[in-house]
Amino acid sequence: MNALVVYDSGYGNTEKIAKAIASAVPKSHKVRLLRVGEATPSDLPPIDLLVVGSPTQGGMATKVLQDYLKKLSPNSLAGVRVAAFDTRYAIEEQGKSLRLLMRIIGFAAPRIATVLRKKGGDLVADPEGFIVDNKDGPLKPGELERATAWMKTIAKSATAR
Repeated sequence: MNALVVYDSGYGNTEKIAKAIASAVPKSHKVRLLRVGEATPSDLPPIDLLVVGSPTQGGMATKVLQDYLKKLSPNSLAGVRVAAFDTRYAIEEQGKSLRLLMRIIGFAAPRIATVLRKKGGDLVADPEGFIVDNKDGPLKPGELERATAWMKTIAKSATAR
């Protein structure tokens, strides 16, 4: 299996999650980790698994990640297993008004997953959110371990197909 992890990060939290995800790919497989500014559509072939992540900003991925996804041609992910993640605040830890707003605008990972599917990707895991305490972090305790476990589950699923 050849895997590619593409991410954007504003304060380093999403980058930490992306690194944990990349490090969880079994050693018998190839994995590349690219910040979105370094990634191009030509990095896709010949991958079997694409994992994409971003901080949630206004319910969406960062502009640069959205632009990268838009540049992927239709069906460019046909036959590629895909997964999406984001970093976000814990909804249950917010005040009533912010909880309501978060429920209305949502998070980046589901939107990333939708684009990956529209480009032909086969979604192998539900979009996942990893929790930060504040805008600039840190990550909540246990989130790096949760990211590693999430990727191990994805890798097992992806290689079983």
